[in-house]
Amino acid sequence: MLNANPVAKGRGLVSVRAEASAHADVKATLSELTKTYAEFREANDERFKGIEAKFDDVVTNEKVDKINAEVTRLQEALDVAVRDVASLEINGGGNAEDPDKVRARAEAFLAGAKNVEAHRATDDEIEAVANYRKPFATYLRRGDQAMRSADVQAAMQIGSDPDGGYWVPPEMGSRIITRLFETSPMRSLAGVMSITTDRIEWPNDTNDATSGGWVGETESRTETATPDVGMQTIYVREQFAEPRVTQRLLDMSGFDVEGWLAGKIADKMVRTENTAFVSGTGVDQPRGFLDYKSAAVTADDDSRSWGVLQYTPSGASAGFPTVSGVPSASDPDALITMVSKLKPAYRGNARWVMNRATEAALRKLKDGDGNYFVGTITNAAAGFDLLGFPIVTAEDMPDIGADSYSIAFGDFGVGYQIVDGRGIRVLRDNLTTKGRVKFYTTKFTGGDVLNFDAIKLMKFATS
Repeated sequence: MLNANPVAKGRGLVSVRAEASAHADVKATLSELTKTYAEFREANDERFKGIEAKFDDVVTNEKVDKINAEVTRLQEALDVAVRDVASLEINGGGNAEDPDKVRARAEAFLAGAKNVEAHRATDDEIEAVANYRKPFATYLRRGDQAMRSADVQAAMQIGSDPDGGYWVPPEMGSRIITRLFETSPMRSLAGVMSITTDRIEWPNDTNDATSGGWVGETESRTETATPDVGMQTIYVREQFAEPRVTQRLLDMSGFDVEGWLAGKIADKMVRTENTAFVSGTGVDQPRGFLDYKSAAVTADDDSRSWGVLQYTPSGASAGFPTVSGVPSASDPDALITMVSKLKPAYRGNARWVMNRATEAALRKLKDGDGNYFVGTITNAAAGFDLLGFPIVTAEDMPDIGADSYSIAFGDFGVGYQIVDGRGIRVLRDNLTTKGRVKFYTTKFTGGDVLNFDAIKLMKFATS
């Protein structure tokens, strides 16, 4: 039966030491990054002096690029260190879980296994879900051989899938989802929700400015204009991964097959889904926000059709225009315009999204007053900022080039919606390749732009 009063377990000494070590890594990496960035600016200032003197110093340029590359490397190391700390803080506490959370997770698992929208579980069913993890691990190691045991067969029945394979235990599914959130820039930005159906629909009010207003207590109420309402449908699409391992390794008792499989699944899926959330076509995959770039226009929110994003031209092909009379300076007006085009309601949680190569290029730029575009780093979690707004790295964004859409800006929590379908399914295959076991794993995920006013794009072009 479900334990209504779990006993809290103390945090182990190893866990405490690991967390302390992780925090020390963050502090040391941040310190080194701050020092290297100061060296970069000093070298870059020398480069600017050479430009002003109309003298192109190859040695100085190479020095700047080398230090800039080191800044990028340290950024990546800092991101990893921050994620490690977050992971330990989430998973390293060692306290028994709240019974309500256990029940909710079990009911979500059962809804997926039964292919229903919701399922109210009995205590016996919750206990069965809790006991499902051990036979599932046996199935991963031994496959059909494990099914010869009547006890294992009975225990596995609760998570069997009519289409083949078995649903992963809630604990393992949680590890995978946590890993996805820790390593996915889009999941850290966008709105995320879970459903048990194959789609979700939202009404889209495309003319909300015509409705409502103020009125006195006894004044007459005139009929407001009827807004146009459309429907936005986001479908969940089937995503797969197929990690492989040797049977010999599975036979080793010390091998953590669940941990290995969860890590492999998450690493593969996070790369696949991030690409789709940024540039996916919407055909058998999520639709990324950059898939709307071909129809993007410069029209403001009040005159632009629903379903169309706004872009701001940088003012120069594959870059920013230089400042007249100051050859070392670049004009940031397009970036400032981009911020101003975003409604104030969305600026509070706004972020810049670009890849590291684009961020490295922006770090080298100064305006006409000698101010750097990119600010100094003051917080390990927040990273660098641009015009006071944090920069989030998404490597699936394109490099700067002629007519490229290499920068996005906005409140992605409002603007982009990720939808996770029912749980994660694993089908074991030890027959196709002798001596190796494949774990064909599927997960259902969708995504699309939900609010076309909350995300802006920059096109590196004159118009």
